[in-house]
Amino acid sequence: MSTVRLDKRPKRATARGQRATVRGKTGVNSRNASWQWGWFPWLSLSGAGGLLVLALADAAGRAGAAWADALFWTGLLIVVAPLAFRLLLPSPARGERVALLVLLGILLYAVRYLQYPLGFAFNDEFLQDRTLQDIIATNHLFSPNPLLPISPSYPGLELVTDALSSTTGLSAFHAALLVIGVGRIVIMLGLFLLFERISGSMYVATCAALAYTGNQLFLLFDTQFAYESLAIPLAIAALATLVTALGQERPRRALVGIASCLLIAIVITHHVTSFLVVTFLLLWSLSWRVLRPQGRRRDWLLPGLAGLGMGLAAIGWLFISGAATTGYLTLFLTNYWSDISRLVAGHGALRPLFLHQGPTGTPAWERVLSLVAAALALAGQGVGLWAIWRHWRRAPLGVALGLASLLYPISLALRFMPSGLYTAGRLTGYAFVPLAYVLAMSIQPARAFLRAYGRRHAVLRPIQTRPRAAVLTTMVMVLFCGGIVLDAGQTWKQTPGPYLLAADARSITPEGIDAAAWMLNELGPGHRLATDRTNQVLMGAYGRQQVVTDRSANLDVSPIFTAPHLGPPERALLARGRVRYLVVDDRLAAGLPELGWNFDGIEPGALQHTRPVSRGALDKFAVMPGVNRVYDSGNIAIYDVGVLDGTS
Repeated sequence: MSTVRLDKRPKRATARGQRATVRGKTGVNSRNASWQWGWFPWLSLSGAGGLLVLALADAAGRAGAAWADALFWTGLLIVVAPLAFRLLLPSPARGERVALLVLLGILLYAVRYLQYPLGFAFNDEFLQDRTLQDIIATNHLFSPNPLLPISPSYPGLELVTDALSSTTGLSAFHAALLVIGVGRIVIMLGLFLLFERISGSMYVATCAALAYTGNQLFLLFDTQFAYESLAIPLAIAALATLVTALGQERPRRALVGIASCLLIAIVITHHVTSFLVVTFLLLWSLSWRVLRPQGRRRDWLLPGLAGLGMGLAAIGWLFISGAATTGYLTLFLTNYWSDISRLVAGHGALRPLFLHQGPTGTPAWERVLSLVAAALALAGQGVGLWAIWRHWRRAPLGVALGLASLLYPISLALRFMPSGLYTAGRLTGYAFVPLAYVLAMSIQPARAFLRAYGRRHAVLRPIQTRPRAAVLTTMVMVLFCGGIVLDAGQTWKQTPGPYLLAADARSITPEGIDAAAWMLNELGPGHRLATDRTNQVLMGAYGRQQVVTDRSANLDVSPIFTAPHLGPPERALLARGRVRYLVVDDRLAAGLPELGWNFDGIEPGALQHTRPVSRGALDKFAVMPGVNRVYDSGNIAIYDVGVLDGTS
């Protein structure tokens, strides 16, 4: 397979680049050599051993063992470190590199399903599952989703999952598992092909794909059943296809057609991914027009027309999806503007890092690791941007990727905004695509620095003389593990374990699932109810009820549960929300919420709770005249309060 290099280095740097990528240039090896398996069988065994250790860590976590977290990190090191070391050597052939990257993606994908192998467990998964269940039950799109009103407007993930489930007979959960698993393979293959086409070196492509695993969402969040988990693979595949089409003597219509289909699929799958891909395509086209590299000067048309067409499609779909999408996106912009205004006026404060409410937190060593990982990424980004400016500033796609990588420091800055943590985490998943390329570009300047100064400085001499693959592997592991801490935060997210209050997967118990299933089977779907954060997703997904929340009704229901008495203000809330049932979980009185709120993020005292909900406030419904308790499992009770607002 030959590669047409789109971004050519100047002649003075070509010889040095060839030395840095010995046996790493596409097309140099023979066909037989390119498909040698090398260490692949042995690394498959070591990876399986690492998964075994991770499975033991999960079992220890469920038993409440204190050493489960240490076992978790040990298992990840066994999985990732040997694979990274082999990939960072210059000797593996292309076939072995591709196989090892796919193996790494699959092994890390399995980590999430070793934790919770029987069904959906994370908050965002239940939000998407409600849309999927509505499609399966009604055979129609765009059914209202009270858990995430914007979700039915972007049903790409649910359509693929439903199609696979209905044609194969798989359950919705297993079909979703397969869809996201294929997406993980597409990410690894797409990144390798994309960066190989750009750089002309499979070694650089390998380093960039490895650097992407330092993305804080790679291990846990992007393996969930959420629309980003499909949209990001589609985006990477579309970019790789466009770059491949430009690498031909003339753009092939088949490749352009495939890329167009992928871009349209992104439009109906995820809003933010659509807008970011459009922005990058236009940036790529603009870079080509400004830099005017030698060669085919009309190549700017393909990314430009692709970006323009996708932009029109995204805007059109935005109008089709209606007010739910615009309101959802406007809310974030409004919150950021409010935060900035308050900070400028001196009335606000920056959000502290590693903020938590419940009894668990982030150990000191994990905090240090995450900060070191962020510093390493920023330092590598600086070196990589310098290298792009020094040697590739006439290369449009490389310059566009360098500019796009600036999203990463922006995402870090957003973490200090009071309302920016959610967006900062999501933005990192996109910023790491161009950042991975920039980090890979920093390797050669770093090597040159070590060669020049390593012999004269005792501190650098060991790094200069030891195998560089070991040093690079250490850096990859710091990025990878530090990213996990930035995403997971508290240790309770890393392994399963006993029940915790308002802690996503750690709050999902059979008792809550049974209560939701009972309500669906005995009372039917579609009843308007109010409850706490955990039971909201269970009643919405398993029970298919019309849950009243700040998202679905712009209503804060927390005073109904926390007030010592159900007075006129609380009854007015019931009337405004037309609430028929209340689901009361007595465990709210047992501790503080791990995520900082019990009901919704707009509740009074969110992220600042100092005491649990009063037991008396939760028990008031049991003795209230006219209120009927229709279900009681011990911790969870369901009350019919329709008589209070006349809905019964």
